[in-house]
Amino acid sequence: MTIATLTGENGTIARAGEAKFKTELSAVAEEYDLYLIQRLSEDRNFEEGALYAGKNALIYDSVQEEGNIYTVLKNSDKKYVDSFEVIKGELIFSSQSKQELDWAQEVGIKVSPYIIIDGELMSSDQNLYLMDEATGTITIPENVTKIGEGAFSNVEGLRTIVIPGSCKEIGKNAFANNETLEKVIIQDGVEIIGENAFGSCYNLQSVEMTDSVQGIGVGAFYYCINLKNINISNNIKVLKRQVFDGCGNLKEITLPKNLERIEHGALAGGGLTYLKIPKTVTYIHPNFCLGRNNLNEIDTTENEHYKFENGFLLTADNKTICYISPSKLKASNTFVIPEGVETYSYTTSQYTNIKKLILPSSLKAIGEYMCLPSSIEEVEIAKGNTALIADDENKILYNNRNQLILCYSKNTNIRIKEGIVSVGQEALATATNAKEIIFPDSLTTLYSGAITRIKQGVNITLGKNVNSIHYDAIDVREKIGNITMSEENERYTIKDNVLYSKDRKTLERVFYYITGEFTVEPNVEKISTNAFGVQNQITNIVLPNNLKEIGTRAFWGCSALTKIKIPSNTVSIAGDCFNNCKNLSAIEIDKKEGSISGAPWGCPYGLRAVKWK
Repeated sequence: MTIATLTGENGTIARAGEAKFKTELSAVAEEYDLYLIQRLSEDRNFEEGALYAGKNALIYDSVQEEGNIYTVLKNSDKKYVDSFEVIKGELIFSSQSKQELDWAQEVGIKVSPYIIIDGELMSSDQNLYLMDEATGTITIPENVTKIGEGAFSNVEGLRTIVIPGSCKEIGKNAFANNETLEKVIIQDGVEIIGENAFGSCYNLQSVEMTDSVQGIGVGAFYYCINLKNINISNNIKVLKRQVFDGCGNLKEITLPKNLERIEHGALAGGGLTYLKIPKTVTYIHPNFCLGRNNLNEIDTTENEHYKFENGFLLTADNKTICYISPSKLKASNTFVIPEGVETYSYTTSQYTNIKKLILPSSLKAIGEYMCLPSSIEEVEIAKGNTALIADDENKILYNNRNQLILCYSKNTNIRIKEGIVSVGQEALATATNAKEIIFPDSLTTLYSGAITRIKQGVNITLGKNVNSIHYDAIDVREKIGNITMSEENERYTIKDNVLYSKDRKTLERVFYYITGEFTVEPNVEKISTNAFGVQNQITNIVLPNNLKEIGTRAFWGCSALTKIKIPSNTVSIAGDCFNNCKNLSAIEIDKKEGSISGAPWGCPYGLRAVKWK
């Protein structure tokens, strides 16, 4: 007898191993059948479809019982039991070995239908099998260590999620856009909650988590508008951008005792009336809490880095304003920034009672996110301020770098004076009567949000030296009029309110609000950053065969888009190209699988949306 006969794939030893494996699995299945018979004998109303058993839990009819998979299969070899769990009453076998899966099926045992790669549960239509349709409950299999990107997004009827401690990470968009979800239980052992993991779960009311959670991603609970109760892990050190933005029913929140940073919009847009800042916090973004119209009391008694006095949340050195109470802003038609403040970036746009703005001599910079009320008619600067200039004749406020900060003219035709080289955020929001705005040839740069919150139908003229237009400089939702660019401009050209590179090979940005279908010109080879951002009424985009590259967030927020076809010449798609495309269930690619890296490129549906040739 040769060595090959003994050890080959079909050798004697291999066949013996197969036989032993099948025998052991059959024994496990027989023991499970006996367990079901015993349960039925104890309770004639027992329904096996309501049973779940894993390494750490035994659940019947959504109620935790004493025991686990090892008590269910107490007489079987633990080495084999380790690969089993009970889901909706069925004994399920899991393995990374295709051979073992085949052997299990040959003896009549159901194998896991889920795609699990190195512990990560990937996005797949098969994941829906995990939901108990009667209760709307999903319990994650205990061999899963990470819930993959978009694995359970947009699931109809989901009401409760139980995530076991054996799962260490909840991936990006994992449960996003589930509009019936009410309760999330994150058990001890889970460490990471990913970006937008529960974003736009409009009916989510309660979240339970333990201190095992070490990180919560950007926008993890974004616009969970009915969220009322959440206990945040005390081991969270950073409240990231927009993590609870739009949680309008979150009336109370206890910040983690080890918290160090609160980022932009982390607590924006909700109903807090009181907030206590822990002593460990060393950084608060100036717009961490914008839109909180009821928050008039902030307790900083334990924190040495911040103070709350006279309605202002200030850094201890008085140099930066981080929050202003609504009662303070509503009290007068004159808004005075206190002396000593050096940087101001706070948003007060909703307080249209304010007519006059008074700036201190200490103020050196008006930064990003500074959005003032459209009602401003007058600006006064204290003597000694060398950083800011108020031009009463032209009704503009600008800085010593010739950046336009505010145009508060109430004329219908406005010509921005020569010498202005850049436009800051919402600089034109106070030009409430404008029908036409002409920028000078000195203008080179439109910063983020430069032309937003302006009157509908305003016509804009840009000069020959503009060479930098931020991807969200112009908000398409404003429905502005015609935007024209000087023909002498060497960087850009505009056709039908669409911004292109001069050679028309790059589509930079669509400047009008699209409803229905949009066809990209055939010569376009690249779609740039945020080119179709927030186009939430576009239903179809026809891409040209010449298209080679699609940029960052190119289709961000195209929520009415359900399908898109990617042509065969496309070689690059940015990683977050389809962020917040909440209904995009099909990305059809005319190429072989894996030929474009980075899938699913931020699509909330995850990999199950990607359809290769």
